[in-house]
Amino acid sequence: GWSAERMRAIQAVFPAAPDVMVLYPNQFLDLWACGQAVEEPWAEVWRRLPLVLHDVQLSEAVQINLQAEHYDGIVIKRHDFSETISKVLRKHPGPIKCVRLDSTACPGPGLLSEWVDMLSAKAVQELVLVNLTWPMEQLEFPLHRLCSQRLVTLALGFFGLTALGLDLCYTLLSLEQLILVGCRFSGQALSAVLYYLTRLSSLTIGSCDITAGCGHQGLEIESRTLTRLHLCKCTASAVTIVNAPALQVLITGVTSAPAPGRRETLVLIDLRSADELQTLEHLGLHLHRLQITSDATVKLKHRPVVSLPALKTLSIGIQVCVPHHASILVDLLGSLPRLQELTLW
Repeated sequence: GWSAERMRAIQAVFPAAPDVMVLYPNQFLDLWACGQAVEEPWAEVWRRLPLVLHDVQLSEAVQINLQAEHYDGIVIKRHDFSETISKVLRKHPGPIKCVRLDSTACPGPGLLSEWVDMLSAKAVQELVLVNLTWPMEQLEFPLHRLCSQRLVTLALGFFGLTALGLDLCYTLLSLEQLILVGCRFSGQALSAVLYYLTRLSSLTIGSCDITAGCGHQGLEIESRTLTRLHLCKCTASAVTIVNAPALQVLITGVTSAPAPGRRETLVLIDLRSADELQTLEHLGLHLHRLQITSDATVKLKHRPVVSLPALKTLSIGIQVCVPHHASILVDLLGSLPRLQELTLW
């Protein structure tokens, strides 16, 4: 089961809360009651400015103590602001700069689809949505309805994403940052989608099985624009960097998926094309099998050795009681000609 500490750690990978412009003292109380600003001349200013909506502002405005629920050791505080959020989304003419809903109960499929339609029609730029009804309710996020041509950041927590597929590539071409936490999806479908998201620079995945539906190469990363890949508390069979010429940061927080009657195996981290990689973190010799098969080489004892020519920072876990870990580390360090910072854990 999930612990409250793990829940907080996973949510920490989401973007920082947005700065919401306060035009007058009772602004959020009016939003809660009427779905819009009502005091003039601020009401006109509110309609003219791009909408920034964070549900926690509503609870603070009306001084609601969020109801605490307990599930398998997790304490979840939430309140249902669905009606208020619907009114705000309907009454603001757009565009929408940011909508962050991480404190309210998630609505059912019908209303959620209606929200996504309104967000798309009003060109939402940043959407952060956490399904706080999980794990009591397993909800699907209607990705196929999200078609904002200005969407830059998409962060989803605890949703099913069975609609993830190539048809989404043409509606999310503007996406630069994608964050998925506790979501269920096909790793094979994600691999295919990444290739076509030609502006994506940052991918963060937390507490997901990232190789569901994948072959022996696991999650395959092929993206000419991706600069940062952060995997946190995920399970996988393998992660293969097929072609990522711009990748600078790789955080490999993955372990093998547990299976009854099977010993825990090492997760293959296969770096085929990562010549610009500068930071490699959370690599563990007791967890991962690193394989570097790129074209870049360095001379070691007068022989060419495959290398990571740009790597400056390495964080690696070793077990001193395992004899071959030391030799693996020595060989690896010999292939890192520009290494400046080494952290052993």
